[in-house]
Amino acid sequence: MVFLKWLCSLMLVFFLTALMLKAGGLFINILLLICTFVFMLDTLVIRKKHI
Repeated sequence: MVFLKWLCSLMLVFFLTALMLKAGGLFINILLLICTFVFMLDTLVIRKKHI
């Protein structure tokens, strides 16, 4: 899951760069949604392990 967090943060940087350059498209937005889902899933799994 650490690799997926790293990958999602990289995608977020690409998304913000594309947004600043007005080149953000549907593909980038879909990747951002997938990364957000993975981040939320990872956060929930970590909370359950600590409890």
